[in-house]
Amino acid sequence: MMGAPMPMYAIKIPPTVLDAASFWMREWSRSWRQEVPMVLHSREVDPSGAPQWHPEFARWLTDPDSRTKYGSNNKLRTTRAFRRLRKVCVREYEVLYRLVVLQQSHSEVAIWLTERAIRNGKPERYDESAVLLIAYSAADKVRSWW
Repeated sequence: MMGAPMPMYAIKIPPTVLDAASFWMREWSRSWRQEVPMVLHSREVDPSGAPQWHPEFARWLTDPDSRTKYGSNNKLRTTRAFRRLRKVCVREYEVLYRLVVLQQSHSEVAIWLTERAIRNGKPERYDESAVLLIAYSAADKVRSWW
């Protein structure tokens, strides 16, 4: 009787490495969101008759964390490091971008990667552990370039 296939090997990542990568992913996400939005007004008019703030700008105005810690230099550094990752490792870039910038969950990214592989006729299938491994590898590269 055959059971479920056993993985060929298990990769153990030390907790300190996981903590550091998680820390940097949070910092990059915060850096990305803390930049002043380019659009200040929406096309709507508020009840007083004045132009209505764009939702992203309104969030930036009302969220004190969005203006205190970072300036545009960190956003620029983050952007440059992500661009370099995109040139070197496209799949790692896609995973890290979806986690950090789009703030998708690991399972959402795994589903997206798997659906794309199926669409393209590729044999790869992804689960959350594969996404985590790709993300931590990507975070290590971006941190070294940041």
